[in-house]
Amino acid sequence: MKTIRILNLSLIICLLGHSACNNRSKPTIYSEENTPIEYSIDGSGDNAVVFIHGWSCDKGYWDFQVPYFAKNYKVIAIDLPGHGESLYDREEWSMKAFGQDVAAIVEGLDLKQVVLVGHSMGGSVILEAASILGNRVKGLIGVDTFQDFESVFPEDQFKSFFQPFQDNFVETTKNFVRSMFPPTADSLLIESIASDMSPAPREVALGSFQGLFEFTPIPVLEQIKVPIFCINSDMYPVNIEAGKKYSTKFEIRFMKGYGHFLHQEDPDMFNKMLEEILEELFSD
Repeated sequence: MKTIRILNLSLIICLLGHSACNNRSKPTIYSEENTPIEYSIDGSGDNAVVFIHGWSCDKGYWDFQVPYFAKNYKVIAIDLPGHGESLYDREEWSMKAFGQDVAAIVEGLDLKQVVLVGHSMGGSVILEAASILGNRVKGLIGVDTFQDFESVFPEDQFKSFFQPFQDNFVETTKNFVRSMFPPTADSLLIESIASDMSPAPREVALGSFQGLFEFTPIPVLEQIKVPIFCINSDMYPVNIEAGKKYSTKFEIRFMKGYGHFLHQEDPDMFNKMLEEILEELFSD
């Protein structure tokens, strides 16, 4: 994320410059279609945590998580193509294509034991990645996603939702972001995220929305045999029974009173919850 989000004074330096907190390398791995994918790698060890951002975001949205978890794990944060520092010289913005990008990173780094963490749209991406990576994946953790694997968004409703983004992408995106927070949320954080996401490349953002609308999770879930956890806000209802129906293990933990970007709204609470899940997954 390009804008500074000050939620914890101890992390200001991290937000002002990654190199001040960690001597991060900025390597590149190429996707199947030869698209360069930028990522950061921190920490060490056999157990790896891979963070995938959401729609129109970037790897900087995990700045409160990377240094925390790099103390105990190898931590990779990825800029999906068309986001952050990764280029967008491609035509397809499907969840499958993004999943292949994540798999290219995991395989390129030869990570043997991986937990994939995906926020929002990143949840669909990690499902696709897990279907490719097989036994490398120990588990999946969705962040305010996986609310209902059986939900269907009718095409006419999608068109009504989609049209304002086509007509005025910047203002519609700002209002969309604002709608994903409760009234009690930090107004500075809300405007910071709204201002950061709204200048996203329009072609990428609209293509990704279309790809997310077309994504059908159930056939992908049938290929995945690992536990799925969620850390979600309580703003949206969750079909827990559908989650259990289509996964070997489905467990959801709520951060009540927070919005869609809960890993930034209360990083301390979020990190503790994520830490507990990671310890359980890597202990199996």
